[in-house]
Amino acid sequence: MAIHLLMQSKTGLSAMELKRQLGVNYDTAWKLKYKLLQAMKESTPLEVSCSWKMCTGEANDAGESAAGKTPFVAAVA
Repeated sequence: MAIHLLMQSKTGLSAMELKRQLGVNYDTAWKLKYKLLQAMKESTPLEVSCSWKMCTGEANDAGESAAGKTPFVAAVA
């Protein structure tokens, strides 16, 4: 829940607001917030790529089309 709240906040989320939202004490909210922010800072960003043909439904080199198929995203760390 804390990750969701931090990611959805457009102007930043104070530890006090996190405390209110999660129903924990201030020290817990502060530690949780800064540990999550540190983990996000240290992690490497995910790279997302999509070939134009695959995303647009045009036929690929093998003549297969993606028309009518559901697009999805897969991530590997």
